[in-house]
Amino acid sequence: MKKVLFLGFSVTEQRWSYAYELKDRWENSGFAHVSIVALGGFQPSSALHYLEEVLARDFYDTVVLEVSTSNWRIGSNRPISFGWPLRYLVESVLRAGAKPVFLCLPRTGIDYSADLATDVTREVANEYGVPLLQLDVEMAGNGVLEKMHPDGIHPTPEGAKWTANRIEDELKALIASERPSFKNEYFFQPNTFWVEKLLPSTAPDDYRIDRGGYPSNCASITPNKVRYFDVGREITVFGIMIGHCPTGSKITMIADGGISWTALAYDEFCYYQRITVRQTPEFTARTFAFTVSRDLPDVKLAKGEPSQDDRCVPVLGLNARNMDAFKPAFMRLQRQRYK
Repeated sequence: MKKVLFLGFSVTEQRWSYAYELKDRWENSGFAHVSIVALGGFQPSSALHYLEEVLARDFYDTVVLEVSTSNWRIGSNRPISFGWPLRYLVESVLRAGAKPVFLCLPRTGIDYSADLATDVTREVANEYGVPLLQLDVEMAGNGVLEKMHPDGIHPTPEGAKWTANRIEDELKALIASERPSFKNEYFFQPNTFWVEKLLPSTAPDDYRIDRGGYPSNCASITPNKVRYFDVGREITVFGIMIGHCPTGSKITMIADGGISWTALAYDEFCYYQRITVRQTPEFTARTFAFTVSRDLPDVKLAKGEPSQDDRCVPVLGLNARNMDAFKPAFMRLQRQRYK
């Protein structure tokens, strides 16, 4: 029985998503055991920090990377900011002995004839020999996207089944095939990125998030109480992994040297609980303090009524990277790939 991991964003995380539809089919038929790990993300770089940890937990024959629905595609960005995270994800999968597959799903507002993410994904796929299922390009302008994706990104249950039906045979053939050999050199060192956990070593085990296939202990940050953490050494931070949930609110982080960052850990989809990554300015620190506002955010939920419970934001950890490993690879990519 094959073992398959789907790694993606909120389109993959939905309980009626294409991934859960295929999981039910394949496990019931005995074709494959399926794991699903997803988060509410903004860029492929959001997924970097925990993929190696997930791959270390278990062996997978195939890892399906759904990283095409992020809002990177609708901003003004340079190709390298999309390309290097894709390379790191692919290299992590290859090092783990698994076979990567790119699954590109659609979102509205994209001109695929001049889309940087499409071009970069094709380049990375060709470079590493990664199979590429470009459902996004196929669905552009055929009416299916508008009909089955009412918000332009997330499909209805019927849309998720349509997607599963469309990709199932191709994915099954790829999963059953041999893993291609990769003979080129790697750009990145292993463990260049990681999640610096704040639990259990530095605080009580007081919260747990099980959404998104990534069950994790968290630090509960509540109003009128500042929580302090010492990770034991200086680390370079450029993001924070938190739970977006019905009790979310504004969260503030203060680090060594008076570095301060504030963000709203709440959005229109906070009628349910999920993991997300918020990027911060890059800085180096050892000690961190967190606090949360007691105010109910003035955000209209996509459905349901706001929770009136006391505010609480779960923090899973800090997104860190080894700058000595990252900078040389990044500069080399700039010189060789994006002149």
